[in-house]
Amino acid sequence: QTQWALPASLEVESGGFLVLWASGDANQGDLHLPFKLGKNGEEIGLYEMNGDQPKQIDAVAYGEQAPDVASARETDGSTVWITTADSTPGASNG
Repeated sequence: QTQWALPASLEVESGGFLVLWASGDANQGDLHLPFKLGKNGEEIGLYEMNGDQPKQIDAVAYGEQAPDVASARETDGSTVWITTADSTPGASNG
């Protein structure tokens, strides 16, 4: 189910980062999504349209969340996800 579409005018520079806030309050700004992620776990994905069919670019399923713990790729582009107290929004994970 599509929850939100990236604005067509959005550009991220090569090697850049984009932070989106799943705050459930889109009135806070363009990068605040109109939905929240479930604290008990779920799956979130990034898709592009291939004609009239969505094509998955990336996705992650996560379990129950704990306060002050972030989920992150072990290194940029890795398929390995870790939990850490050191979040790096807007920067490289290493």
